[in-house]
Amino acid sequence: MQTDLRINPLTGERYLAVLTKGRQIMSDPLLNKGTAFTQREREELALHGLLPPATSTMKKQLRRTYERFSAQPTDLDKFIYLNGLRDRNELLFYRLVHDHIEEMMPIVYTPVVGEACQKFSHIFRTGRGLYISYEQRGEIDKILRNSGIENPSIIVVTDGERILGLGDQGAGGMGIPIGKLALYTLCAGVSPYTTLPIMLDAGTDNEERLQDPLYLGMKHRRVRGDEYQAFIDAFVAAVKRVFPDVVLQWEDFLKGNAIKQLDRFRDKLCSFNDDIQGTAGVVVSGLLGSARITGKSMNEQRVLFAGAGAAAQGISDLIVAAMVEDGLSREEAVARIYTVDSRGLVTTERSNLEDFKAHYARDVAEVADWEVADRSRITLAETVANAKPTILLGTSGAPGMFSEEVVRTMARINERPVIFPLSNPTSKSECTATEAITWSEGRAIVATGSPFDPVRYGDREHRIGQGNNAYIFPGVGLGLTVSRTKRVTDMMFLAAAHALAGEVSEEDLAAGSVYPPLSRIRECSHAVACATVQQSVKEGYADAEILDDLERRVRQAMWQPEYLPIRYEFGRVVYRDVPEPPSPLRIKGATNRVDCTTDGTIELVDLLRGKTDDLLADAVTELHRAHLEHYEAQGLDAVRQRLSDLLERTLTCLETGRAEPIVEWATKVGRERFVEGFDLFEVQTSINVLEEVIWRRVLAAVGPNDLAHALGLANAILGMAKDKLAREYVALARDVATRS
Repeated sequence: MQTDLRINPLTGERYLAVLTKGRQIMSDPLLNKGTAFTQREREELALHGLLPPATSTMKKQLRRTYERFSAQPTDLDKFIYLNGLRDRNELLFYRLVHDHIEEMMPIVYTPVVGEACQKFSHIFRTGRGLYISYEQRGEIDKILRNSGIENPSIIVVTDGERILGLGDQGAGGMGIPIGKLALYTLCAGVSPYTTLPIMLDAGTDNEERLQDPLYLGMKHRRVRGDEYQAFIDAFVAAVKRVFPDVVLQWEDFLKGNAIKQLDRFRDKLCSFNDDIQGTAGVVVSGLLGSARITGKSMNEQRVLFAGAGAAAQGISDLIVAAMVEDGLSREEAVARIYTVDSRGLVTTERSNLEDFKAHYARDVAEVADWEVADRSRITLAETVANAKPTILLGTSGAPGMFSEEVVRTMARINERPVIFPLSNPTSKSECTATEAITWSEGRAIVATGSPFDPVRYGDREHRIGQGNNAYIFPGVGLGLTVSRTKRVTDMMFLAAAHALAGEVSEEDLAAGSVYPPLSRIRECSHAVACATVQQSVKEGYADAEILDDLERRVRQAMWQPEYLPIRYEFGRVVYRDVPEPPSPLRIKGATNRVDCTTDGTIELVDLLRGKTDDLLADAVTELHRAHLEHYEAQGLDAVRQRLSDLLERTLTCLETGRAEPIVEWATKVGRERFVEGFDLFEVQTSINVLEEVIWRRVLAAVGPNDLAHALGLANAILGMAKDKLAREYVALARDVATRS
């Protein structure tokens, strides 16, 4: 559905202009206000009878929807309810979640989105975003254009193979891009009109999905190797052709594929991987906050990872960057990182190590004098006891990996141990927040990947900060789109981490949390976006002019979930300066009686002059239905005369091939109507209704092969009138404002 956000230059009011009426308006979740449509909108948009007669407010709607949300029996039912609301009325959805963000974010995203992905094919209601299967790899350009979004700002794409800590969910993985983009809008104000979730269906190796008769994805084993990579390459190439300015975020790919795609494309388009870089940003921010509590700088830390996936790689690399920034050499920083995977401590003794593990592998000579049971398989507990890390990070997806022994050892060797069990959903957390606090006798600084309730130990309550990527990636994406950054770098995520850490108050730290409360997440995203832009300019990937009044620019770019007036306007109106049309205007076009290669005068006008009375009668009727204040006050005869003058000038332009008659009319009428107090919307509506009745006549009389030419002529003439009229109003309004 074609929709334009416009500004009335006289009043400064923002509104949405639409080209359709009736149930089509109500079927679009980005336009539908439900019972909050005003009486004027119901009349103008032909909604009377389609809604209960009482007009509601958003406040009343929020009360009603929160009541229904609270009545849902399970978290999954609440997830389904919120998604149903989003499919009906997107603005109300975002306002509801915004007002109850701490309660509802775990429902909208982790941990509940994990269960929703597992049951995707059984709870599916309606399509959102795009599904592109391997079998459609030759039609990707066409499918991208089917999105209905001309110029998306952000795409989040997954292949569904590594969904959270749940593994291969096939097509069910679509819940993740949909959820991530909801967080872009909710947390950073990225407009939902411009976001696009995409699922790349290369099959699935999940036996339960393959055997499920209701499974909605492609029922075959995953395509792998060169065929898989060719599919990904074709997708990226299509994105670059169809949406060259978009930010592309990779999401929940298997570790090897995630790292490969990031490395393969990071220098070819504006692209990043949230699992690798976003997670790193939020974790490093938490560590910077922890340093304010422990009094130890980053260059004094020793970091132990439990888990060696893509997230661990991203976090390790960004920690090294932070340590280098704090004065260490890169070699010294790397030497402070330890990694334990399912086979124990990663050492150089292992053969065929992946690049990431090899980079951080410990030399066997270093561990030669460690007290361990089996030197070929050094456990996490043994590594803690011997390496004496100050920081323990869990990215394993293995519940219970942070045992009581591990936590108590961390507490014995550190006055304030930093323990982050980061795996999600909650069922995959390396330990619970209560366990970390209790086993450390209340001394651990704890942040988790999934939400946990506050923990009371002794006479103190510990608020558990959630290392939620939503603190980082929405703000980064906002900054990238505002600045039109060409590439994304790791240093932008380090800048984002510092910005987020700067939003943590002393009160937050005193409560035990190294992250701000979710209620402040929009402020955090604003700070992160500004930091991203500044770093992008510093690295030469964005123009320096964007730094002028940067904070205001970013804030203005943040979409708000509020109802705007909706107006029916047939034809496009552009509120901006436009160049003068060429004079004389040369017209090239055709009816079904004229060669379309003929220049100059054409016989389209003959279709209209013989029906001027009918055209005027229809236009007067349409204008009367709009109930415009000043036209109604002047009476139908005056309205008919005004429309007759406009129609005559339009026909003269078509006959002579010159633009002057319509430009002179718009100049004269613009000044007159402005002085008389007409709203620009009222005057342009008179042009719109005449345009509509002319189009009806053309549609009824012109052959299909010539239709585009004929409609283009009428639209060109009346479009000039609207553009010139808008320019006159803008100039006059500016003059009045200057004098006052």
